Amino acid sequence: SRSWGINIGKFNSRYEAERVLLRMALAEMTTLDGAERKVKARASGYEALFTGLTQHSADLACRRLHAQEISCVLVDPS
Repeated sequence: SRSWGINIGKFNSRYEAERVLLRMALAEMTTLDGAERKVKARASGYEALFTGLTQHSADLACRRLHAQEISCVLVDPS
């Protein structure tokens, strides 16, 4: 099911989080195809997330991002 996601970090502004999401989406078009970009406001900043992924796609995307030294955390459906 497409209920997995990945968190690619926390940023100081919504603009910065959206910019990073767009850059990642373009760099990883194949693994992030169909994923939804989301920015969540938190007390400590703005979290950048991709949602709507299968577990396999989320895992693959994170491994590819880690290979480029980009932080990435899997977000399970719960």
